[in-house]
Amino acid sequence: DYITSPEILEIAYHQTQKGSPKHKRPAVRFRMDEAANLKEISEAVKQHSWKPKGYYKFEIHDPKHRVIFAPAYEDKIVHHLLYQVLREFYEPKFIYDSFSCIRNKGNQRAVARLQQHYKNASKSYEEVHLVKIDIKKFFHTIPREILKQVYAQDIKCLRTLNLLYTIIDSSPGEIG
Repeated sequence: DYITSPEILEIAYHQTQKGSPKHKRPAVRFRMDEAANLKEISEAVKQHSWKPKGYYKFEIHDPKHRVIFAPAYEDKIVHHLLYQVLREFYEPKFIYDSFSCIRNKGNQRAVARLQQHYKNASKSYEEVHLVKIDIKKFFHTIPREILKQVYAQDIKCLRTLNLLYTIIDSSPGEIG
């Protein structure tokens, strides 16, 4: 019930309204009847009847070619509902140098931290190298059943687990 509380619902919705996506057609349509649409999502999640609407596939070429699967706008709100609650549990478990989607962190702080590590390493070593890696289709290679087992060890609320499993099972792409 906490996940669908008015406070969490409001935060999740406002997270989806940040940046340029708020100007895209699905977000604008959603805002036209915002209260009713939010209530519909909340009720569907509470009654275990929420189903993902699917993903939009698009490609980007910056800095390299990537295929992206983005959830439907309404689904993003549900993702943010879970995120708002699960981050309380998972953020403290991350190493200090985790930056993505962490409160009070982000790209600029990650760069500053990298510069700090580089400067410290330069004091001890004549040559310092930075290695940037990108594991091709990393998230698609995580076996979904193992991911579910990991979550099941940490999350005891079956309703939350089932919502999470619905999202995991709806994810497009290959699984290795």
